[in-house]
Amino acid sequence: MFLRFTPFLATLAVASLAMGCGSSNNPGSQPAATAPAGSISPATPTATIPPAVNLAPPTEFAAVIAFDTTSSAIRYATDAKTLVADALPSLLRPGHGGAEFIINTISSNSFDPENTKLAFHLPGLAPKPLKRASMPRPAEPDLSACHNPFNRTVCEAELNADYAAKLKASEDDEATAEREWQAALASWTGEAADRATQVEAIAENLRALSFTLDERGTDIQGALLRAAESLAASDAPRKLVLIASDWVEYGPAQEGDLHFPAGTIVKAFFYDCVESRDCFSRKQSWTEKLLAAGAERVIWLDPAASRLQANPFLEVSR
Repeated sequence: MFLRFTPFLATLAVASLAMGCGSSNNPGSQPAATAPAGSISPATPTATIPPAVNLAPPTEFAAVIAFDTTSSAIRYATDAKTLVADALPSLLRPGHGGAEFIINTISSNSFDPENTKLAFHLPGLAPKPLKRASMPRPAEPDLSACHNPFNRTVCEAELNADYAAKLKASEDDEATAEREWQAALASWTGEAADRATQVEAIAENLRALSFTLDERGTDIQGALLRAAESLAASDAPRKLVLIASDWVEYGPAQEGDLHFPAGTIVKAFFYDCVESRDCFSRKQSWTEKLLAAGAERVIWLDPAASRLQANPFLEVSR
């Protein structure tokens, strides 16, 4: 028996083959559009990161400043005091920590706590706030990926809607980042102004400080012992002893072993000396003694060199 391949069977076979391949000519049963590789995925909400709290860095250095008010060296005490006061505002810099200051005088008994005239903490200032990075804007959709003629319109609409949602989310995040930054900047600007006012008030107190002449003697050793003791109590990583004097001792001097904490720099400014040979031998003698006591470095500046140095804290204020 033979089966005849009729036109009807041929038509049925073609239809069955088309159904087996998953395609359809029925507009009502068009396959759903699928996003091509690399297309934009639906936008997802992104949590807004709040601005960081502006915190001032920790204290950077501690300084003990001693002005010689004895009869041999008081002539430069006021100049030295003015130089220090004028330099204080320059220490207020964004992103830098504060500093601790103790203002002493050198007298006939410099270890006496009565020689401490001022003690204050110069506040630090947080870094100026920066605008945070916002959500990146999406690339425009590639509509050429919608190549299926049966659902091109739907595919393009979906891609455009996805792009619009992504774009709006990024624009909203940009606006939020701008508002956060403006608020942080306003807060920081107010804080910087308050700090500047505070520093200027401290500087004025130092300028107004008056010195009383002490003609009974000059106790350099006592001033150094007191400075070393004060610096040892500070947690600041860098330490400075700043002394305006002729470094000539006379009269009774304090006794005791002098030991500076690690990181201490001793700086003699407005070094008052009128005889070249005496000046050299005095500097050499004191330098050896200070280094033996643990000073990291010893610096000597005469009155002219001192006036040219606008920042007497240069070695410790980085």
